Order: sequence, then C-alpha cells, then structure tokens
Amino acid sequence: MAQAADEYYVWVDENGTTNYSQEYPEGRDAIHVSNTRRFGQQIQTGPDDQAQGASRPGANQAAGDDSDPMAVVDDQAQGEREKILAQIRATKRKNCEISKKNLANLQVFSRIKVRGKDGEERYLNDEEKARRTEEARQAIKENCT
Repeated sequence: MAQAADEYYVWVDENGTTNYSQEYPEGRDAIHVSNTRRFGQQIQTGPDDQAQGASRPGANQAAGDDSDPMAVVDDQAQGEREKILAQIRATKRKNCEISKKNLANLQVFSRIKVRGKDGEERYLNDEEKARRTEEARQAIKENCT
C-alpha cells in the first residue's frame, strides 16, 4: 500500500507546473510541507522561523524577498480560472448565436428537413418542431445572458 511522504516540498517551475518532491529542489523557491506545516495552510513566519530556516534547508526566503511562493501558485491558479471562464463565456456566446439561428429557422420555415439516425432524410412533424422550438428558447435563456 503506497503512502504519501510525511514531508515534502512544493514549487512551481518556469512552465507554471506545480511540482512535489521529498528532496529540496536546489535553485527553486519551494515550500516545505509536513505534518505540522500542511499544504495550503497559511503560515506566519516570524524572526525565529527565518533564523532557523523553518521552511526548507538553507532558508526559504531569499535575501530581501518577502514573496510567498504559495501566493505565486494562487496567482497562477487565478490566471487559469480566468482563462477557463473566458473559454466558457466564448462557448456561451457561440451557443447563443447558434440557438438564435435555430429558433429563427424553426419560426421562418414551415418544413424543416432532418437526417434521421438511419441516415434517411425526413421532415420534422409539428410536435418535433414545437419541441425543438422550446429547446432553442431554453438554450437562448441559458447562453444569451
């Protein structure tokens, strides 16, 4: 049965990838995580912690550097969230336009030809047309706001 290490280091590389290691990565600003210092836990470091090098061997803070490495990770995560939200907005705009076109077609054309699962073309009946009209209206409500 595999177990997680009791202590490890977390850092973000130049590509924005979060890395984990049991050994301190030389040349990186890594966060030391242990049973007493859990990942994601906000830790206030005082003069005693810095003097003892509590975060990692060889001291966590570079001279004159008060930046929190987890703040960098949080900033990168926020950037990713913003990218995802932008993609969602773009998809909703596209779905909105498609739904508007579908509704317009359903309202303008009296006969709408579709291809069935069997590959044969046929016309929508009144019930199918009414159902698709309602689906288009619902899609517009969901995507055009």
